[in-house]
Amino acid sequence: MNRLHLCLLTLIVCTTNVTFSDVNDLVISEFMAVNDSTLEDIDGDFTDCFEVLNTGSTPVNLAGIYATDNLNDPAKWPFPAIELNPGLTIVVFASNKDRRVAGEEPHTNFRLTSVGEDLALVDSDGTTVIHAYLAYPQQIADVSYGLRQTGGGVVTQLISTGDSCTAFVPSNNSLALTWTTRGFNDASWQAGPTGVGYDTGNNPSYLPLIATNVGAQMAGVNSTIYIRVPFTAPANIAEQGLFRLNMKYDDGYRAYINGVEIADKNSQDPSQLADPHLAEAPSSRNESLAVVFEEVVHGGAAGILQPGTNVLAIHGVNRGSGSSDFLMIPELEVESTAQVDITMKAFFTTPTPGGANGTGFPAVATTPILSPNGNLFNGSVNVFQLAAPLGSTFRYTTDGTVPLETSSEFPGGGLSFSESTLLRVRGFELGSAPGQTVTKGYMNVANNVIGFQSPLPIILIDTFGVALRDGNNVGLPDFRNAYMAIFMPVEGQTTITTSTVADIESRIGIRTRGSSSDGSGRDKKSYRFEFRDENDSDQTFTPLGLPRESDWILFGAHNWDRSLLRNPFIYSLSNQIGQYAVRTKPCEVFINSPRNSDPTIAFMTLNDFFGYYTFMESIKRDGNRVDITKLNGNDSNEPNVSGGYIFKIDRDDQGEPGTFSGGGHTFVHVDPDTEVITPSQEAWLSGFLDDFAFDLNSGFFTHPRLGYARHINPATWIDHNILGTFVMNVDAVSYTHLTLPTKA
Repeated sequence: MNRLHLCLLTLIVCTTNVTFSDVNDLVISEFMAVNDSTLEDIDGDFTDCFEVLNTGSTPVNLAGIYATDNLNDPAKWPFPAIELNPGLTIVVFASNKDRRVAGEEPHTNFRLTSVGEDLALVDSDGTTVIHAYLAYPQQIADVSYGLRQTGGGVVTQLISTGDSCTAFVPSNNSLALTWTTRGFNDASWQAGPTGVGYDTGNNPSYLPLIATNVGAQMAGVNSTIYIRVPFTAPANIAEQGLFRLNMKYDDGYRAYINGVEIADKNSQDPSQLADPHLAEAPSSRNESLAVVFEEVVHGGAAGILQPGTNVLAIHGVNRGSGSSDFLMIPELEVESTAQVDITMKAFFTTPTPGGANGTGFPAVATTPILSPNGNLFNGSVNVFQLAAPLGSTFRYTTDGTVPLETSSEFPGGGLSFSESTLLRVRGFELGSAPGQTVTKGYMNVANNVIGFQSPLPIILIDTFGVALRDGNNVGLPDFRNAYMAIFMPVEGQTTITTSTVADIESRIGIRTRGSSSDGSGRDKKSYRFEFRDENDSDQTFTPLGLPRESDWILFGAHNWDRSLLRNPFIYSLSNQIGQYAVRTKPCEVFINSPRNSDPTIAFMTLNDFFGYYTFMESIKRDGNRVDITKLNGNDSNEPNVSGGYIFKIDRDDQGEPGTFSGGGHTFVHVDPDTEVITPSQEAWLSGFLDDFAFDLNSGFFTHPRLGYARHINPATWIDHNILGTFVMNVDAVSYTHLTLPTKA
């Protein structure tokens, strides 16, 4: 999975002397209605998103402007107070999470559909449309749609490390901001290369970077210094759009180009100070960060640059005049602006949220239509591709990969298969983006499977030669690609025939599940699996009548439960008394995958029949499963950081998402997993468990307000233990999931 996590707020908040341009300069430059695996939000979710671009020459304040997916409800989602600089963009997630805090990742209160919907920006009057896509065309996964942009992207280096500069430590406010302008006379200032700073403590990280030592003028005297770095503007000023200022700094700064403020980091606003020449950094900066370039982007370069000599002026600040060190190293680039054509819309196979779009494709190639519709055949099958618009070429693979323009062409006379085959087909048309891949698993079922009947649903899984276990019959780690077909009973009976059409068919990722139950002596394994779409992202279904989701378990009871009923029975009792447990359905399962006892994979036989399984939900945060509050990436302080969590006491199962410690025990993260949970959230959870353990072992552990009871819901723990003991479940206490469901 390609995971791109951008810095989404590509903007600068302007604080002084700002002239705002017309909101009509705003456009939705790009959107993804099916963001399966391209761009993560701060919570680690892949949700729909769109990009707003300021095409004007001055900032636009988004406060009071609306976004909507339905022009019958034009004021559906108001933007927070954000000032968007010229040439810059902001990415908004259409996630239905409804977050509108300036400076944080924005999320709308709606989602996008893949076809036929509107997407619009609406002015503050709640009726005037600024820019819109009306009934936009069919969208496909991880391909964006938006406005063509041409040119741009040419980067010119204006200032490099070691370029000449001047520096001055002020003793009064007489200069005001005149020293930030082009025409200011700095002939009396200290001159030298950039790398302005000092270090009285012989810091080996700083000393090699200091080219102009200002310790005599600054250390113990003042926390402020003025620095001027001249540079020459490129000849094509009108084409320039973005400044990229890269700074190594300790502790803070405020930067200007030709008197126009472009950035501030850890500094005080001089207009709010009685003595700006004594300004200090509000906090100290970590020295390990200070020696690494940090980028700030500012738009509107064409309106700031002047022909000939220009000047970058930096008001550098230390935490205090007594600080032992100081460092300022600037580098400055300017990037030419891509020209936006608001009349030309296109599909982009490489989405660029936060960047220029390029020219893209005016359309997407036709989606294939495969026949026969069924999955099962006996002996051989002829497969045809029925969609045939003029100029289209269809290409295919049988090794599980996505077809490319270099893949084999689908013959007009069709394809013939005599072995179980995973067929993937994709359309290509000159001048169009490659089409949506269509996958079909054709399963060759042997004569002894034809006519197989059961009163239960029957599930057929074929890995097409991919092993799920090693040579010792032990499950392999990580999910493996496979194909699943689910057949439901008709009038109380499920029958396997070559004319039977699956109720659900899908690509899946599957792996064995369990530790003790995954021993080499057990041919019947339990499995975790997830339904997958054509891009390996989660796809949701309602299998066997259970609530819609993507992640499931096939539990193969063995010698631990010879009745085959213990777990489903207790899960059902738990749900009946109001304590959520996973819902289950009985089924019978065939799995055609190479293994020691049956290496044959060309067709499915009764040797691939593994009998009765319990089809069940996996434990997952979901409105239909574990309905707990979702933690946001920004939740780091109470009360928000206190919920919700799912974690468990368990062995390290293959593919598990990481462990942590608390209360003297080791736990496994479930949700958020180790890739998403933040250090502050994990620290809070560990501290919570430490407090729980302390109270549990204290002399007042039974106190209703001071003891262990303040950390848990005792009634749910009592119910869980009674149910586990009732059926003598050895794992009920030793291995279990726990939740902290709500924000306290």
